[in-house]
Amino acid sequence: MAFIDKEYDVDARSSTITIGGEAQDFDTSELPEDIRTTLMLHGLNQKLGDACASIKGALAKALGKETKDISDDEVKPKAVEAVKELWAQLVRGDWRAAKGEGEAKPRIGEVALAISRLQSIPVDQAQTLVASVDKEKLAKWRAHPQMKLAIAQIRQEKAQAKLAAEMAKAGQVEAFNPNA
Repeated sequence: MAFIDKEYDVDARSSTITIGGEAQDFDTSELPEDIRTTLMLHGLNQKLGDACASIKGALAKALGKETKDISDDEVKPKAVEAVKELWAQLVRGDWRAAKGEGEAKPRIGEVALAISRLQSIPVDQAQTLVASVDKEKLAKWRAHPQMKLAIAQIRQEKAQAKLAAEMAKAGQVEAFNPNA
């Protein structure tokens, strides 16, 4: 398991940073508006920059050259195109990385997943419901004991899936045995 894991919940407008197995939640509603705007612009610049990150290597591979032999003039048109394509994609409401590669969409909010389970409704219907309420109502829902339990179960399932993936990646398929 990674020492630092980062996740965010779009519904709750919160970020969870897990360091050495200890999760810390950060609610963006606690931040002043100017700081939220700065964070949003920082994230946008990061995402647009990421769209250019692998262009030089891909171009070198396509041309059968070393990366060091690719000039900035060769990279520039591809980078400009990648940034414009990503911007258009974001304007359309599509978060995923350009051309379906790399970064995944933000995870479905825990609240929406919990509502889906508790009310036996489709996840997209639960997401629509969550999107239609204000922060106060959302906070009230999150504070409900059944919702807390459902969210805890969702987090446990995610942790178990992550652990299983890490074990498989490391070639460990047996359960932990301190006597082994």
